[in-house]
Amino acid sequence: MSNSDHTQLFLDQLNSGQDPAIEEFCERYYEMLKALAARNMGNHVRAEPESVALSVAACVISGFQAGSYHVADSRKLRNLLLTITLNKIRQRWRKAKRETPTPDLSDLLARGPGHEDFSEFDGLIDDLLQGLEPEYQRILELRLAGHNRPQIAEMMGITDSAVRVRLDRIHERAQRIVARLDRQ
Repeated sequence: MSNSDHTQLFLDQLNSGQDPAIEEFCERYYEMLKALAARNMGNHVRAEPESVALSVAACVISGFQAGSYHVADSRKLRNLLLTITLNKIRQRWRKAKRETPTPDLSDLLARGPGHEDFSEFDGLIDDLLQGLEPEYQRILELRLAGHNRPQIAEMMGITDSAVRVRLDRIHERAQRIVARLDRQ
């Protein structure tokens, strides 16, 4: 069985919530999820990377078993994992933010993934941030800090629709970077 056939079989089984695929998912992705969490948590989140990785894995597994998730290819699975991991980190960051004064996120945003831990996402955050104009970087920073579009618009002195357009462009750029990484 070729590697692409095995990957497709794995995805088909995962999409249907089959136990062998769930076990393979854990074997394939747990360490990468842990490394991704470690790199993106910074010192602002009061949690261990293992805790975030387990939470992401549990969320993904239950989603596949419930039929809530369906991925057509490994790129979409990586996008799903990245999105859920970053959302879990944001949720924990927001919880910590409610309990402590607001930390400065600039070091978290300026730091990208490392080569040694999660090579498929290597450079994604760096590419995204380095290519953005300062206004876009500030909008992204505010969004990651938990502010909604109207709040960002007020802070930046622009309209809500302008914020939406800029966030859409940031999202599109992130998708292009992930697609480029998949082709490499």
